[in-house]
Amino acid sequence: MLRRVCKGMAVGSRITLFDGGTGEELFKRGVEEDRKIWSAVAIVKPEYHGTVVDVHRSYIEAGCDVVTANNFGVTPGVGFAVADMMELSAKAVELAKEARDGAGREHVRVACSLPPLVESYRPDLVMKDEVHGADIYRQLGLATAPDADVFMAETLSSVREMSMAVRAVQNLGKPVFASWTLREDGRLRSGETVTEAVLALLELTETSQCLEGIIFNCCEPESVSRAFNELLTADNPARERMLKRSVKLGANPNALTPVDPNWTLAENPEPQPFRTDLNPSVFVTSFARAWAHQIPFGLILGGCCGLGPEYISALYKLRQDLSR
Repeated sequence: MLRRVCKGMAVGSRITLFDGGTGEELFKRGVEEDRKIWSAVAIVKPEYHGTVVDVHRSYIEAGCDVVTANNFGVTPGVGFAVADMMELSAKAVELAKEARDGAGREHVRVACSLPPLVESYRPDLVMKDEVHGADIYRQLGLATAPDADVFMAETLSSVREMSMAVRAVQNLGKPVFASWTLREDGRLRSGETVTEAVLALLELTETSQCLEGIIFNCCEPESVSRAFNELLTADNPARERMLKRSVKLGANPNALTPVDPNWTLAENPEPQPFRTDLNPSVFVTSFARAWAHQIPFGLILGGCCGLGPEYISALYKLRQDLSR
C-alpha cells in the first residue's frame, strides 16, 4: 500500500511548509522580551503590530503554506482574562491575515494557535478542570473562526491536554493540526509514547475527520527523529491508520538546548540558550531531507523557537529540489 502511494509522486509534492518561530523572531526585531507574557506583548501593545505583520510576511515570502497567528502567549496561565484572550487572539489572527493578503499569497492558510492554557512543557500543570479548559478552547475557536483557516493545537505535552483542545474545536468546520512537544527520548513530555498519543487522537477525531496533520514541535530535531522512527516501523498500527485517513506527519522543531523538565517561563529570567551546532544547511542536510525520504505520505516541515525565515527558505528550496 505504501508503495502505491509513493509511486509516480515526487517527494516534494507531498510536503506542506509551516512557518518558523514567531516569538524569537519578534525579539530579534526589537520587540521587548516580557518574561511573563512572552510574545503576547507584541499583540497587547499596538506599536508592535507592524512588526508582527513583518515577521509573518517574512515567513510567507520564504515560502510557507501555513502561517500561525501570534496568539501563543495569550493564555489564562499568565493572567489574561478569557474575554481578553478572545479579543487579542482574534487580533493576532487578523494581523496574520493582513500579512498574507499584503504578500499577495492567497493560497497561504492562517492558523489560530491553541496553546497550553497554563504552561508549556509541563504535563503536571495542565488545567485540571477539563470541562473549563475545553470551554476556553472552544471560545477561542469561535472567536477566531471568521478569519482563521485552520486550528493549530501546538506545544501540548500529553494526550489529555491535546484531547481537551481538539475536542473543543473539532466540530467548528476547520481543519485541525495537532502538535506535541517531546522529551529527548522521543516520548511526549508526559512520558506517553507517540504511538499511544497518535492512536488516541485518531480515535478522538474518527467521526469529525477534522485532523489534517500530526506534528512534533518545540523540541530538538533529534527527538523528532526518534518519534518518527517509532511511528514508521512496519508493524506500527498508527502508521497504517494515518495513511488510511490521509493524515500528514510533521516536524516543527526548535533550535534550543534541552529544556529542564521543571521549567517555567516566570522562574527563568533568562531565555533558554540556543544550540550552536544548528543552522539551515545542517537542518536540511541532517534532518529534513532524511524525514522527507522516510515518511511515505504527506509531510509537514517547519520550525519553532530559533528557526527563522532563513530556515523556511532552505526548506522551500529542499521541496523544490525534491519536486524534480
